[in-house]
Amino acid sequence: MARTKCYQVSAARKEQLCLAEASVEAVAHSAKADGARIDIGALLGPGARFTNSVRNIDYSGWLNRGIDPWVWSALGSFRSLLCSGAREISSVVSYAYAFQHFLTFLTEGQNTPRVATPADLAPSDVDAFVEWIRLRAQQGGLDPETTRSRFKAVKSVLQEMFAQGYIAGESTRFFKSKTFPRGTGESRCTGLSDAEQGRLATAIKTDLVAVHHGRLSLNQGQVQALRLLLVAHRQGSNVTPLLEMRRDAMGPGLLPGTIRICTAKFRSRHRRSSHRRSSVGRAESVKSELRTDPMGLASDELVFGLAEGAVIQQAISLTEDLVSEAPIAYKNRVWLYRTPKQQKGIVTCLTRQTMLEAIWALVDRHGLTGDDGRPMRLNLSRLRKAYFDRALRYADGNLAKTANLMGNTPRVAAFNYPSMNEARKVDAAVFMNEDYLDLMRDAGGTSDTQRWLRKFGQFIEWKSWGVSRS
Repeated sequence: MARTKCYQVSAARKEQLCLAEASVEAVAHSAKADGARIDIGALLGPGARFTNSVRNIDYSGWLNRGIDPWVWSALGSFRSLLCSGAREISSVVSYAYAFQHFLTFLTEGQNTPRVATPADLAPSDVDAFVEWIRLRAQQGGLDPETTRSRFKAVKSVLQEMFAQGYIAGESTRFFKSKTFPRGTGESRCTGLSDAEQGRLATAIKTDLVAVHHGRLSLNQGQVQALRLLLVAHRQGSNVTPLLEMRRDAMGPGLLPGTIRICTAKFRSRHRRSSHRRSSVGRAESVKSELRTDPMGLASDELVFGLAEGAVIQQAISLTEDLVSEAPIAYKNRVWLYRTPKQQKGIVTCLTRQTMLEAIWALVDRHGLTGDDGRPMRLNLSRLRKAYFDRALRYADGNLAKTANLMGNTPRVAAFNYPSMNEARKVDAAVFMNEDYLDLMRDAGGTSDTQRWLRKFGQFIEWKSWGVSRS
């Protein structure tokens, strides 16, 4: 049975729920008392779970522009979502960013707002916003998925306003089905090809070995980012669960020489376990090789393992002395590090932004390029898609097995992870060159052409999954 997202309120957030029983006027008064700004840390307390650096939602710039009722209603909705725990903090922050497009729609090029208050909103106004956001996407060259994500975020805020009583009526009258259907455009984020993965793996290994032997000087954050990149490439985990990996995440595996790595996806309340290599088996095999061929490897190379278990254990053991200084929210994280002295030398943890900076530095250091000859576009999403390609190849095209390895349902895995990178486009062109002319010129008639089209469609589908044609 397919899994569905869980939006039930957690027990911890129920204790913090302060707005559920409040009237609309009380919520607006509370928001005005604090200004058009929400301090998320102060609202949720020290145990708040942040996945990025954003700590505030500030709508002060939208006041005194004729849409103050919209500003206070939006802030009240954000407070309600945060306190209830029905959405993750990162989701509410993205809602707050996207809803500013709706506020722009209300005020842009108008002496008076298109809709002055939430109570005045009509279904025709939502339709007008849909046309406006489509036009803006065409003018700005945005891909369909970006436009769809923005509309979904605005829709979520408006639906919360219905729930809180800011907007009267039935919400289903305001939103048409499949306004921005899924699959209307291909993501620009494609999986890395085998050649690109090889170049990336070599660069990471070279840097980690050089740092270990003192041949390369990097700060602690950059070294931790390299370790995380190696684990992400091998494991293919989602970004947030990997960044939030706990120090007790590793356990013994089912087979000798393996470990079990447990990560948690809070958005769907899902915990995922995967089995990976430990360093013990590899170290013993290398030691036996050295005994038979003492000139084969330098002795100091032996103490440094690049298996996933060894890399995670290094990240844990080398940061034991930082745990006591780490903030409460980070004390049990794996990827701790101390910032340089010019950044106050505080103990913190890897974030998306620090990972992005470390990736740029890695690409620049090694001159990594993609198959198109340009600097490699590298992020953890591309690594996850590359892992999907490898997993589907090893599973002989069995999507159910591959989805299980990814921690998703087959439908989610098939929709989000297949992609056509440059290497697969070349393979498709070779297929066309080999079979197209013969099959199209075949005098056998339409049935042969239809069989070829079905065959070509299957080929493209298999190639997008990383499966070779038999």
